[in-house]
Amino acid sequence: MDAPPENDYCSVCHENFRLPCQANCSHWFCGECILQVWHHGSALEACKCPICRRLITLLIPSESMQHQRHELEVGRVLGDVERYNRLFGGGSRSLIQKSQTTIEEGRLAADVEARVAAITNLPELPRTASHKDGNVGFAVEGPSFTPSKVVEGTNGSSEITSPCFQGPNDICGKLIK
Repeated sequence: MDAPPENDYCSVCHENFRLPCQANCSHWFCGECILQVWHHGSALEACKCPICRRLITLLIPSESMQHQRHELEVGRVLGDVERYNRLFGGGSRSLIQKSQTTIEEGRLAADVEARVAAITNLPELPRTASHKDGNVGFAVEGPSFTPSKVVEGTNGSSEITSPCFQGPNDICGKLIK
């Protein structure tokens, strides 16, 4: 049903429905009235239906309310209803949006599984002997880099060595002038 019964009224304000919303328990209320019921209690919990006391996990705005979305008051109430639904009912999203989210989550899960499998299947690096500082390192093939360092010169002055890159064009330990 996309509109409340004609001869019915809001059980909160006891007036004709203004901006009607239907709760998941099938009872109808003014949009503002049911939101006030929610704000009267804990904002962190879904409110209970004032008629049957069931937990309201979804508020569905009437079709006529959806067509008036451009009006300021209607837009505000619809925004609050959508917020309520996101907090307590899994959102006011359409089935298409929900299925797109499910597809995206599936792709992300597959990507994570592939990355975990790649990391899990990495070969173990061989360990090297202890270094002078007591740390155990890993043997890695290929070029290595050692930063510049200050060394004592032959005449008592300090000199700086070039950064050390040990590879095909070895330039390690050359003094910078």
